[in-house]
Amino acid sequence: MPITKIQHTNFAALVNHFQPTNKLMKAIHPNNSQIMFAFGARTKLFLILGMLAGMISTAMATDPFIVASRTNSTPDLTPNPPYLELAVFSSSSLKSSAAGMNGARPGSRFTSSQSSIPDVLITPTLDVPGGTYLVEVTHGSAGSISPDVIMSISSPDGSCDISASTTTAFQQTKGVNGWAMACYITNHTGVTTPQLEFTYSSGMLGPTQASNRIYMDGFKFTLASNPCLGGLTNLNAIDGPLAAGQTFVKVPGVDPTATNVSVYANNVLIGSLTSGIVSNLNTVTTTTLVKGALITATQWKGGIESCHSVGGFPVGGGTSPRVRVSVSLRQDNTLTGPIGADGGTASPNIFMLGATGPASGFGTAPLGGRVINPAVGWQTVSFTNGVDSAYFWAGAGIVPVSDAFATLESLALCIDDLTDSGPFNVYIDNIMNGSTVIENFESPTNGTVAYMFSQPSLSSTTSPYLLSPAPGVISPNISVITTNNADTGSNCMQVSWQFKDTGSSDWLRLASLGSGRANPEVDLTQPISFRILVLPVGTNNSDLNIPLMPDQTKNVGDSVTFSIVPKGTGPFGYQWAFNGTSINTATLSSYTKPGLTTNDAGVYSVTVNNADSSTSTSANLTVNTNATIIPVAISITYSSGNVILNWPGSHTLQSAPFLVNGANPQFTDLPGPVLTGPYTNPVSGGTTYFRLKN
Repeated sequence: MPITKIQHTNFAALVNHFQPTNKLMKAIHPNNSQIMFAFGARTKLFLILGMLAGMISTAMATDPFIVASRTNSTPDLTPNPPYLELAVFSSSSLKSSAAGMNGARPGSRFTSSQSSIPDVLITPTLDVPGGTYLVEVTHGSAGSISPDVIMSISSPDGSCDISASTTTAFQQTKGVNGWAMACYITNHTGVTTPQLEFTYSSGMLGPTQASNRIYMDGFKFTLASNPCLGGLTNLNAIDGPLAAGQTFVKVPGVDPTATNVSVYANNVLIGSLTSGIVSNLNTVTTTTLVKGALITATQWKGGIESCHSVGGFPVGGGTSPRVRVSVSLRQDNTLTGPIGADGGTASPNIFMLGATGPASGFGTAPLGGRVINPAVGWQTVSFTNGVDSAYFWAGAGIVPVSDAFATLESLALCIDDLTDSGPFNVYIDNIMNGSTVIENFESPTNGTVAYMFSQPSLSSTTSPYLLSPAPGVISPNISVITTNNADTGSNCMQVSWQFKDTGSSDWLRLASLGSGRANPEVDLTQPISFRILVLPVGTNNSDLNIPLMPDQTKNVGDSVTFSIVPKGTGPFGYQWAFNGTSINTATLSSYTKPGLTTNDAGVYSVTVNNADSSTSTSANLTVNTNATIIPVAISITYSSGNVILNWPGSHTLQSAPFLVNGANPQFTDLPGPVLTGPYTNPVSGGTTYFRLKN
């Protein structure tokens, strides 16, 4: 029989001749594509409808066959058939949450052995003898998975033909809690139980590598009778951002020969690109995105549409949801300080301070920590070794750590609202250890990328959790110095990213491997703190910022004034302190200390607050006791009721009122200041002291 293409309009008109068909049309092909089927020249219409119904029924009734390496039954390892290990593997609690995988199973299997070549044999029981099947694999998310492993594919008993000899589907970023294509197989005539062997071919593997494991978790066999499998490559990635209210979607991996790129929300068409299509990344205009909708994309060629990816990527609520925070520290008992020195990356022992344990196994989000709810004001995050909870997530060790120093390895920024993938846009400032400022980001220029903290995509531990998986590009992917929204001073750091889903294991490991202050040492006896700003959705600015105060140097007997001019939403409150102790009467925007002595040297700080937030800054005061005194003669003359002072050279003239009971006069600079003579002062009834200062 010839293959005949029926356009939607003709088909609808034909069926309408007999009965209304709107529901039938949607059931057959809800995305309004062309329908292809076979029929003879004299076939009656009811036979056409019968064949269509049969095709639809067959497609809907075909279930994929899934093999899991570990099940929830005894024995722990799935028996052969369908699963056989031909090398040494171990059990892991890590498991994929891909559709079709039994969530009650205990985990998966892995190996990092170099002496026993990783090798497994899968023998599925399939429905269609001689059928062609799509083979896909899945695993959970872990930074320990090899990023570049290649597995060879073969059929040891020759029971099937295989479309590819190797696959990258077992790599760290492939098939993470979803399905990654490995190959197609076509069973030989009469065969329903083909043998498929996956053997290590190349890539990072072994205990000497940072990312070294190969995981065996799930294998899926799907009958390849769907016409979409004959089209272009399936589009299994969406680039960020994906936010509510957005009217576009960025689709990567597009073939330049495609004639159409379609975008769907919950399998409903919301936008198409039919011209100007380019290789790889294309932006498709859509209807307004809604939070929680799952976005997928397809491409067309020759009237055939590629398959939809499984699941899709959720639309987030917009910048920014609440975030859960802790800090990651690298233990190294050879460190001796000082605070802020580069502690390096030599030690493999890493512990999470402020957290209680991983969400679901190695490399998953740390639980506990501090939850930061969106607000217009900056908030303080602080953790102390021995006080806050902690656990080792890499290497081995005991908490609390007894070493004097450790390295600030990264900030852990974790998903907390399991209904919202982001995107996240947060600001970081004033990283401190006790009272020592490690970094306030004032040194780098505006726009400097990855200063102190690397871009979100850097960490192989957490990049699989970020939007978008390959062949997409992780986006947003921002770590940059900005003059917007600084806590104190002019600069702060802006970090932006989005999670690819809303899984409880999602987190960002913001590594301190950037330029400038990388891998700073911290004193474990003192709190580790930083300031963070998470603005509510639709808000772009914080409501409080104060400038940095400069340090000052004065001499004994001088007067000193500290002042602050905040920016933001007033009214503002002020509280000044000296060496951490509040000064009871100092509650204005400036503070003056006259008649300085050596006891007045130290740290002067001010805390400024408004209705929503508070922040503080400080400055050091040095009081010199060894000021050089240069004798200079002041000549005094009288003329017309005035006293006239004159002196050689340039010096600052100071005055003080007459004080009784032997108290020291409190000298202040004369306004101007007055540097050279002569100086005229009216004669008055009181006594005034004058002196010169270098």
